[in-house]
Amino acid sequence: GFSYRSASYKWVCRTAIDNVASELQDATIIIDGSGERAFRQQISAYLRRELNPQQRAQIKAIRLSRSHSDPLIQLADYVAGVTNRLYEEKAGAELYELYLRRKRRSQRKWP
Repeated sequence: GFSYRSASYKWVCRTAIDNVASELQDATIIIDGSGERAFRQQISAYLRRELNPQQRAQIKAIRLSRSHSDPLIQLADYVAGVTNRLYEEKAGAELYELYLRRKRRSQRKWP
């Protein structure tokens, strides 16, 4: 499934949300809305269908937003960038990581 962008993107989104599923109830999921319209519609439908089990509404809405205009998407990009710098052992990564370490609940490295 990883040879196709949409399948891998769906898998990553679902895995990330599954990790916090026990804490979600009537949540609004915000996803970077860059990309083709058909794909955005597919990912929204997929997540609603897969992540709302019988009688339990974990996800109330899925909103697509452009990263340049949404501070929450920018924050997610920042955290991902800092974490990547740390794993790649780039200079200064520890300094940035200090700001995030006390806020982070968990961290998982995917292949």
